[in-house]
Amino acid sequence: MPILLFCDRVKVFTRRWRRGALAVILGCSVAWTHAKEVTFVTLEYPPFASESMAGGGGVIRLLRGALEGSDWQPKVVFLPWARARIEVAAGHADGVLPLWPQEVIDFGVTPTQAVFESKLGFYVRRSEYPQREVAIDRMQGQSVCTVRAYGYPPIFVDSGVKRDEAGDDEASLKKLAARRCDYAVMERSVGEYLLSRKKPWRLDAPVQWKGPAFATLPLYIGVVPGRPDSARLLSDIEAGISRMKKDRRFKVQVDEFFLDVPDGATNNLDASGALVRRVLLLVL
Repeated sequence: MPILLFCDRVKVFTRRWRRGALAVILGCSVAWTHAKEVTFVTLEYPPFASESMAGGGGVIRLLRGALEGSDWQPKVVFLPWARARIEVAAGHADGVLPLWPQEVIDFGVTPTQAVFESKLGFYVRRSEYPQREVAIDRMQGQSVCTVRAYGYPPIFVDSGVKRDEAGDDEASLKKLAARRCDYAVMERSVGEYLLSRKKPWRLDAPVQWKGPAFATLPLYIGVVPGRPDSARLLSDIEAGISRMKKDRRFKVQVDEFFLDVPDGATNNLDASGALVRRVLLLVL
C-alpha cells in the first residue's frame, strides 16, 4: 500500500510538473512573440499609405517587404497625423511613416535612407498644355485649385496666385477639368495615382502633369530611438530596402504606385527651401 501511494504521488507530481513546464514554455513563447511585434503609425496618404489600397500603399508595402523573413512583425496603425505624434511621444509606437525632413525632426525619430520623393507641381488641361506657364515666379494672378487644410510652402503661398479651394485632390482635378481654375497644385504621385486607378468619377476634360516641380522633398521611414532593439530594427529595415533594390522588388512597387524616387538615398535632413506640410485638421 505505501508503495502504491508513493507511485500515485509521483504520477501527480509528474503531471503537475509537465503542466507547469508547459505554462512556462507557452509564457516565454508569448513574451517572445510580443517582443518582436513593432508598431508603426501612419496616416491616410495615397498612394504612399492608405487602408483602401492593396498592401496599405507604397511605403507600407516597402516596410513589410524590407522586414519579410526577419523575426520582426510590423503592425501598422492608421491615425490622424496629430494623434500619431502624440502616440510616438507617449512611447506607444516603434516607428512612423512616411515623413518629410522637418517631420523627422518634429517626431524626434531616426530616419532610414530616403525611400521615395514628393514632387509638388501643377496639373493643367491637356488642350492647353503648350501655353501654360508653370514657373512659379511667373504665375501671379493665375487661378489655381488648392486643397483646404493643406499647408503649402512659402514659395507657393507668396507667388500671388488666386487660390480656389477644394475639399481634396480629386475635387481639384475635377474643378480643373471643368474650367473652374487654370491649374491644380498637388504631388505628382498623388495625381498620377488618382488619374490611373479605376474610379467611379470622371473628368470633363483630360488633364496632365506639367513639370518641373517647384518643390521636391524626400520621404523617410522613421524609427523611434530608445525603444527596445530600435537600432537593430533600423538596421534590418535598411538592409531589407537594399535587398529589395537589388532584386527589383523596389522597382516593381515604384511602377505600381507611380512613385518618385530620389536620385540619391541619403539622410540629408536639411529642411531649407520649400517645405510642404500636410496640415490635417482632424479631431483627436
